[in-house]
Amino acid sequence: MNQTKFYSADSQRNYMGIRAHSAFRLALGLVIGALDVVAFPPAPHHLITGTVRDQFGNPIAVNSATITLTTLSSNTISGSVIPFLHPGINYQLTVPMDSGLTDTPYKATALLPAMPFTMSVKMGGISYLPIEMKGKFSKLGQPGEQSQMDLTLGQDSDNNGLPDAWEQSLFAKLGLVWKAGSIDPNSMLPGSGLSYYQAYVAGAYNYAPTNGFTLNLVRMNGSAPHLAFTAVQGRSYSIKGGTKIGDWSDVSFTLFTNGTNSSPMNVYEATMTQKLEVEVPIVEGQAPAAFFRLMVE
Repeated sequence: MNQTKFYSADSQRNYMGIRAHSAFRLALGLVIGALDVVAFPPAPHHLITGTVRDQFGNPIAVNSATITLTTLSSNTISGSVIPFLHPGINYQLTVPMDSGLTDTPYKATALLPAMPFTMSVKMGGISYLPIEMKGKFSKLGQPGEQSQMDLTLGQDSDNNGLPDAWEQSLFAKLGLVWKAGSIDPNSMLPGSGLSYYQAYVAGAYNYAPTNGFTLNLVRMNGSAPHLAFTAVQGRSYSIKGGTKIGDWSDVSFTLFTNGTNSSPMNVYEATMTQKLEVEVPIVEGQAPAAFFRLMVE
C-alpha cells in the first residue's frame, strides 16, 4: 500500500508530499510468492529494481558497487549499481524464473516459487548485508512481473530501519545525546513536518525546516508560477499540480538559472545539493494549477 502525506508549505496554499512505501522487516531470507501461472521451463524473468542507500540515507552513486542475490544453494545473480538508472532507482536485477514442472531447474541460477534468497551489496571489496529491505512486494515471485526493493546499509542496533550513523548525526545536529531506541521512525522530526523516516529518505535532516523539504511560491512570471525548493544530491524530484487538492497530475517544469529557462522536464535528478528555482509553464487550453506538490524519491 502506498502512502502519501500532504503538507501545507505556506499561507499561499502550496502543497507538497513525500512518497513512503509500506514496509516490513525481512528475517533470514525473502520468500518468493506462489506462482500464479503455469509456464513451461523457463518461465518469464522477474525484474527486481530499487534504491540502495548508505548509512546516511544517500543513494549509492558509485558505478563500482554491485548487488548480489544469493539462493540457499549458494547460486548468485549479480548486477551493478547505476546512479539515476530511473527516477528513484539505482539498480536492477533480472531474475530467471523456473516454472517448477521438472525436478531440476532449467538453469542453476533460476529461482523456483517459494525459494528463499538473500541480497548483499559489495563496495570497495567489502560485502554488506542490508539492515532492511522496503518496497512493493505484491507481485514478488510472479514471472514476467516487477518488484521494488529498497536496500538500507549500515548498522541498526535498535532494529528500527534507520541506520545508527544517521541517527547519531541527526541527534548531534539537534544538540541531543543519542542512544539506541531513541527514535521511532514514524514519529515526527520536530519542526520539519516530516517523520524521521521521511526526513531520512528526503535527506532533509541536514537543513533547517525552512530550507529542507519544502516547496515555496517565490514569484509569478505573468501567470506562470516560479517555485523554489532545496534539491539534495542523489534524489529525484517531480512536481504535481491540480486545480484542487486531491486532483493531482504530473506537470512539466523548467529550471530557471541566471534568467534563463532550461528545456521542459518531468523529473529532476540532483547531482549536487542546491536551492533550485523552477517555472511551471502554462499549457494552452488547460486550466492553470492552483496547488502544487513536490515529490522526492
